Amino acid sequence: MAKGPLSYRKTPVGVFLLTGDKGRIEIDDTVVTVLGLCDGRHTPDEVVLAALGEDASASDKATLDALFQSMEAEGVIVRESAPRPVEPFYRKDRPLAMMVEITYACNEACLYCLRPTGKKMSGELENSVFLDLAEEAASLGVSPVNITGGEPLLKADLALEMSRRLHGAGCHVHLLTNGLLVTPALARELHDAGVESAQVSLDSANPETHDRLRGLAGAHARALQGIADLRGAGIVVNTATVVNRHNWEERHEVWALARKVADWCKLSAQLPIGRGRNADLLSVKKDVDIHLMLMRDQDGRLRSAFIPRDRCSIGTSPVMAPDGTIYPCMLSRYEGLELGRYPQDSLSGIWKHSPLLADLRSLNVNELDRCRECEGRYFCGGGCRASAYASTGSYRGRDPVRCPINKVLFRALLREGDEVSLALARRCLDAAAQPE
Repeated sequence: MAKGPLSYRKTPVGVFLLTGDKGRIEIDDTVVTVLGLCDGRHTPDEVVLAALGEDASASDKATLDALFQSMEAEGVIVRESAPRPVEPFYRKDRPLAMMVEITYACNEACLYCLRPTGKKMSGELENSVFLDLAEEAASLGVSPVNITGGEPLLKADLALEMSRRLHGAGCHVHLLTNGLLVTPALARELHDAGVESAQVSLDSANPETHDRLRGLAGAHARALQGIADLRGAGIVVNTATVVNRHNWEERHEVWALARKVADWCKLSAQLPIGRGRNADLLSVKKDVDIHLMLMRDQDGRLRSAFIPRDRCSIGTSPVMAPDGTIYPCMLSRYEGLELGRYPQDSLSGIWKHSPLLADLRSLNVNELDRCRECEGRYFCGGGCRASAYASTGSYRGRDPVRCPINKVLFRALLREGDEVSLALARRCLDAAAQPE
């Protein structure tokens, strides 16, 4: 059967299965049909019969068996000893994933935070309402659910109870924290409650730089201890580094440190949102350099796991602010982009009835004036619609942040990409050259 609702992206370049951090898997319509039958109700023999018919050749059956083995190895499907009905594919009738901000209160004061303050938000919901949300998300099969803030561990009891309810319903629970409040005992509680993974911020290998960026002396040492405690309890930890003008020169050092202390790590440039709207933003060239650093392999070639796209993913993974306002994504907290307000509006109700959500999800890069003629539009997908809205007042406008960066990255892949990345970039180029 399928391991959780699967999602795939059908583009002019091809059809791609979205598998989170497992990389890029290209499929075709036959594979879509076969995976759609992996619903926990059919045996492998019944899937073969339904997909190929009674007159299927031995060769066709062998090909399908090889597909089963490949998908099982990738963690896409699993074999069960007894029927266990599941929905094979994400049907877009609910959020695929979700971010829940349980408070805006924070024990740090980061210079670039997406939130304008580190104080509790006026009108933050009662804990019981957050638990109701967790119950609805679990009943809808939303996974993963990311619990964040502010600093969510300032409401540790709430984070723990939400995790228990979500995990008990089979949802993946991911915690985003600065790590300062983590202790060995709390880490064990989080693990036992069902937190499977966590993200901890690590902005520099230099304690002084990290502490200055996060507005708190001693934050660096406490973050590293928090990472160690979480991993010691069995929680998978990734670090997240926001690169700006203050720590640009230290990017290689923090990357090296993160790979030593965590299970994996990511670097991203500062965004012009919240407190990030200041002069610490990187230039386009430096932002590109971060991406190239992460993409370049030991042989000097560029290796990218990008998946071709013809639209922004806005509206797939919403965020709920502490007062219950629901936005299409974590970067779209703007007046005019509100999808609804919980608990007055339920998740299922928003996904069934919101005209804004329907319009956002129907957007295609070929409908955007500044994108439809771009040779790299199936590499970029039109950039970020929230960024476009922030800059132009329209989510159909040009994204001035990602557009110039993606153009440079696409051309770099066409020049220096490894064999697989280069071939896929060329397919994006060829598809863009075709008449609509």
